[in-house]
Amino acid sequence: MSQSRNTGYERLNSSSDELLEGDGKFPRAREASVSTAVLVSACIVALLSLATSLYFAIAVPQSPQRQGPTGVLRRPNAYIGLERITFPPNTTFPPILNLPLATYNFSPDDPSRRLTEDDRHHMTEEGMVVPEDYHVTVSATRSTVMQFRAMDWGMEKCVLHLVVPAVNHAGANVSMGESTIVDVWKLNDTVEILPHISAKKAPARSALLASLRFRAADSAGAIDFNCTSGSFPTFEFSCGAKSADCLLDFWQAAKRGKENGFYLMQHWSRS
Repeated sequence: MSQSRNTGYERLNSSSDELLEGDGKFPRAREASVSTAVLVSACIVALLSLATSLYFAIAVPQSPQRQGPTGVLRRPNAYIGLERITFPPNTTFPPILNLPLATYNFSPDDPSRRLTEDDRHHMTEEGMVVPEDYHVTVSATRSTVMQFRAMDWGMEKCVLHLVVPAVNHAGANVSMGESTIVDVWKLNDTVEILPHISAKKAPARSALLASLRFRAADSAGAIDFNCTSGSFPTFEFSCGAKSADCLLDFWQAAKRGKENGFYLMQHWSRS
C-alpha cells in the first residue's frame, strides 16, 4: 500500500544582511581584502610605468629630428611580368615623345644646390592664372635642373633633344648669347623631385654627357643614353668653363611639343 507524500517548497529568508552577517561577517571582510589588493596592484603598476617613462626621457639620448619627409614613396611598377615575354626579332614600336615633369633653377655658387621654381603667374578677371610653363635659364648666375620620367617598358633607349625655340617664337621670350657653351650633366635620378615642396636640393652630378655650343642659327643638339623604365632621368644645364658669353634663357610650354624646348624621345630597346 503506497503512501502518498506531499511535496512542497519552503520559502527561505533571502535577506542580504542575514547572508552577509551569518558567520561573523566573513564575506564582507574578504570583499574588502580583495578590493585593497587590486588597488595596491594598480598603484604599483602605475608607478612602474611612470618610472620607465622618466628613465627613457632622461637617461636615454634622443636622436635628432629629421627635417622634412624621411623618404619618398616609389611609384608602382605598371609592367609586371613583361620581361618574361619573348618578342620576335623584328618587333618595333614607334618612339614616344616625353616632356619634362618639372624644371628648377639654382645658383651655381650655392654649395647646397637649393632649387627654386619660376612661374609666370598673373591676375585676370577670373583670378590668379599660373601657366604650366618651364623656365630654362643658363648663365653665370643661374643653372637649370630638368627631370623626366621614363615610362613605357621596353622603350628604354632615350635621346635627349635640346631645341631652343626661334627668337620670334610666341611666348618663348628667347635670349641667347653670341656663342654659348652649355654643359649637360646627368644627375643621380634615384628619387623623384616633387614640385611645389620647399627645401628641394639638386641631386649630385653623375656624369658629364656633353658640352654643346648654342648659336642663334644652330640651336639644337641630341644626346643618347639608356633610361630604365620607371626611372627619373634628371639633367643639369650649366655654363661651360670655356663659355665667354654664356646666356641661354627661354620659356618652354609644357604641352607644345618638339618645336619648343628640351624633351626626350624614347625608342624600342628589346630587339
